[in-house]
Amino acid sequence: LADREMAFRKRQKESQEGAEQADKDQRLAALKKENCENARRSLQLLESGERVAMRDSKGERYYLDEAQRTHEIAKLRQDVQANCH
Repeated sequence: LADREMAFRKRQKESQEGAEQADKDQRLAALKKENCENARRSLQLLESGERVAMRDSKGERYYLDEAQRTHEIAKLRQDVQANCH
């Protein structure tokens, strides 16, 4: 009887851990999808050639120059590659 009880508790624990892992995987997939969409939108904006304004650490607005734009495009392409499969 004790062995059955231990086996039942073990199965119960494994089931709970499996459900928790599935929930964690689902949240991670949703976050990855959101990051993918954000990176694609940002990349599309930067590649459009449109003038892009950003805010610095002081909250002041500045526009990206070509070097900054190129750097941001490269970074966003890496984000798209990492998050969009």
